[in-house]
Amino acid sequence: MAKMSPFDWLNIINGKNQLEEDLYNVINQYDIFMMNRIMSNCPELRPLAEMSNRNGFTKMMHFTMMKNAYEKKFGNRVIYIEYPKSDKKDEDVKLISDYFQVNLKTAKEYLQFINKDELQRIKEHYKEVEKYSEVKKSKLAKKDM
Repeated sequence: MAKMSPFDWLNIINGKNQLEEDLYNVINQYDIFMMNRIMSNCPELRPLAEMSNRNGFTKMMHFTMMKNAYEKKFGNRVIYIEYPKSDKKDEDVKLISDYFQVNLKTAKEYLQFINKDELQRIKEHYKEVEKYSEVKKSKLAKKDM
């Protein structure tokens, strides 16, 4: 039994590949969270992904629902569902989230209003904090000796 990635499952759902083994033997490798994350990037399948996040679907139920919904919506067409990739802005969003102690969605909104100089000051602040914490750790380590 080979390890299956979420993309293998996606290819089975969209009909690009066939399941080579018995579904009951490999369903334990199906990751509902990752499949919802991938499927929510397709506007037509997003409501299903959101609905299945709220309800207690088993892996088998989720897989069957997604496969049937895909076949009903798209038929035999194989569509490309883009998987979100992190970029440089994601690092800035995380930094702003930590600095202002807000969630990532709010930090993304903050990023629209923060100019480059302010963002640079926040980055420099965290560099100073890192240096301070490293110095403090090394002093504590020397003290313990």
